[in-house]
Amino acid sequence: MQAGEKYNVLRNVIVIFVTTYDPFGLERMVYTVKSGCIEVSELPYEDGARTIFLYTKGTEGNPPEDLRELLYYMEHTSKENAKTENLQRLHEMVTAVKRDGKVGLAYMKSYEIEKLRWREGLAEGKTAGLAEAVLDLLGSLGGVPSSLQETITAQKDEETRRAGLKLAAKAESIEDFAKQI
Repeated sequence: MQAGEKYNVLRNVIVIFVTTYDPFGLERMVYTVKSGCIEVSELPYEDGARTIFLYTKGTEGNPPEDLRELLYYMEHTSKENAKTENLQRLHEMVTAVKRDGKVGLAYMKSYEIEKLRWREGLAEGKTAGLAEAVLDLLGSLGGVPSSLQETITAQKDEETRRAGLKLAAKAESIEDFAKQI
């Protein structure tokens, strides 16, 4: 969207969740949720965004038969449950994708990459938290010079930061801590 454009040029956005559990506990197969103004609930507001929850075991509401069959197939994916021509074509595509080693490999690579990123983020968060804890402890002893703050936050090794935390917990003054590191 370009600066100055009206919001009505935004495209509609629909997010669909298919679940095997009932997200709202009303046994509906379809829940459609849209945005609104919290402070003035009767205020007309339309941003084109929708979230649709499809509960595979839902019994309430009146969804089309095609949707019922699709959701049943999605939960019980087998050739026998692909009862319509569209579901048979879908089943053929699903089967082809499952057989394609490249697709499986790409999925595993992306999964491993995300797992690695998560681990790296967790490690960064731990070391950042340790530095923050050291600075908090030292702050209770007085003003921490910016040069010391920079030294502490520049250290990226978790074990070194843990050692710094132990020193900060035992230090009687900021000068005492600075001498020991």
